[in-house]
Amino acid sequence: MVEYFQRLFQYNRWINNQVLAALAETSELDSEILRQFSHILAAQRIWLRRLTNQEYKSLSGWPDDTFTDCENLSHASDEEWASFLRGLTDFDLDKRFEFTDTEGVACAIQYRDALTHVVNHGSHHRAQIASLMRKAGMTPPRMDFSVFARKELSA
Repeated sequence: MVEYFQRLFQYNRWINNQVLAALAETSELDSEILRQFSHILAAQRIWLRRLTNQEYKSLSGWPDDTFTDCENLSHASDEEWASFLRGLTDFDLDKRFEFTDTEGVACAIQYRDALTHVVNHGSHHRAQIASLMRKAGMTPPRMDFSVFARKELSA
């Protein structure tokens, strides 16, 4: 089961890189697009810190990152998540962990649910980015998991 989550995070890496490449092609980047992408990366950082028992409460969920910041943070996040996932076992996925959410509410969920949330959360905000890109006259990358899977098979 850990392999399943490793693959989901490989998709997450791939699609974030696709979005970054598409955004790099525009001369005037819409601030809301950048804000949404920055939020995806911030949430990834916060969740990883929660899962690894590191301090996360001081991190902003909606930072004012530049495009270059997002590129750097995205690549760093990819490596950190890959390292974290390599250290997990199937047994770990069923473990519960406790954390405080962004509204200060004490919570507990299983690792598997947190990992699912991170990927789904990114998909939600990337869909918003795609909509904003279309409104700005841009063509968003194809974001379907099946596109990733086909590329993976043909490689």
